[in-house]
Amino acid sequence: MNEAELLSQVLAARQMLDVTITQMIGLTFALIVAVYFFVHRSGWQMKTAVFLLYALGWFVMVQSAAHTGQHLVGLYSELGVFASSGEASATTYIVLEAVSGVWARVYLLTLNGANFVLLVGGAVFLFFWKPKAD
Repeated sequence: MNEAELLSQVLAARQMLDVTITQMIGLTFALIVAVYFFVHRSGWQMKTAVFLLYALGWFVMVQSAAHTGQHLVGLYSELGVFASSGEASATTYIVLEAVSGVWARVYLLTLNGANFVLLVGGAVFLFFWKPKAD
């Protein structure tokens, strides 16, 4: 595979990650809206079923992001081969510098932490939130 194809795949994989992150946030907002308007009045069985479905969707999306991330790791290592051989373009060097920097690590830690907060926050909101009495 040549350098241009690798860079195109990196772009496509990053776009897939962005879509997956957006879906996770959308899934959580849908849960919050459902709890706020409907589910808070239901019993524990319904709340448990809703949470299991939410957790299933969350798990599928996290796994999708993990697979895409692994694909990106492979693409970055292939770009590293081009860079080490001296045949890489400036774009490859910029991409490799961006993914090996401190901000890339902060991004990954924040993303993983936020995913966990979404799951735990959804569970807390679903099982323990009660609307204020007017």
